[in-house]
Amino acid sequence: MLRIMPGRNRLFQGQRPMQPTTIEKGYQKYAWILLAIIGAVFIFDAFVYLAGVNPDPPMFQKLLGQSLGSFNSSFPKGGATITALFQAWGTTMLGFGIFTIAVSYVPYRRGERWAWYIMWYLPVFLLLGTAANYMWGGESWPVELGFLLVSLAGLLLPYRKFFAKR
Repeated sequence: MLRIMPGRNRLFQGQRPMQPTTIEKGYQKYAWILLAIIGAVFIFDAFVYLAGVNPDPPMFQKLLGQSLGSFNSSFPKGGATITALFQAWGTTMLGFGIFTIAVSYVPYRRGERWAWYIMWYLPVFLLLGTAANYMWGGESWPVELGFLLVSLAGLLLPYRKFFAKR
């Protein structure tokens, strides 16, 4: 005779039965690391910008018609403004990096669907940055394109984890 013991059978206590577990593949389980690496690169870049360093001199040469150093000596207030813009962008990049690592490490790694949608800001942001860098004559656009592809891999590899067949 089968006995149902109270407290042992969740089906009869008004709780949902446990979902069948699926075995995650390695590329699904660890894809969040690709996004976290991009967040770490954002944080590194933030410190470069916060120091006021020109990350892509050829782009500014093309935009300003002269090197940034000669522009700073010719127009000290304009040079100070550009340095302030670099530092403001560094603060923004620091926020992007912390946000990317935080979302990818906890909710994205757990497989929460909202985190998958939120992380699509990365390829959009990187696509716009790559296109602008290319059009303005920068030389770092191939690196940005590489990070764009890494972000797409980090989002598309675990697709089944976020949108499993029910």
